[in-house]
Amino acid sequence: MNEPRSAILRVERRSQGSAVIVVVDGEVDLASAPLLKTGLAQARQEDPDVLVVDLTAVGFFGSAGLSLLAEASELDQRNSLRVVATGGPLRAIQLAAMDQILQVFVTVEAALGFSE
Repeated sequence: MNEPRSAILRVERRSQGSAVIVVVDGEVDLASAPLLKTGLAQARQEDPDVLVVDLTAVGFFGSAGLSLLAEASELDQRNSLRVVATGGPLRAIQLAAMDQILQVFVTVEAALGFSE
């Protein structure tokens, strides 16, 4: 049975101080990635000091998601992008060696508390 993409992926934004947290829940694949791309673009428009992408509720994180993180990193001129990932998403990020270019944390609290 095919579920609508909105049922497979949910992207929400919330503000916390001068940070915007994009909470992603579900599966990020080629079909659902445009929803995440839109959520990230809307979060960037808020011009936050810190942009946190929380992937801890993501079950599947495919190459489309990795591409979006790479794109977000390239657009991040203030080095404010922080990714929170565990499980499958963290493994995908590590296997793609993207943990070498992204600031990756295992909790939102750690991401928000990090200062360079």
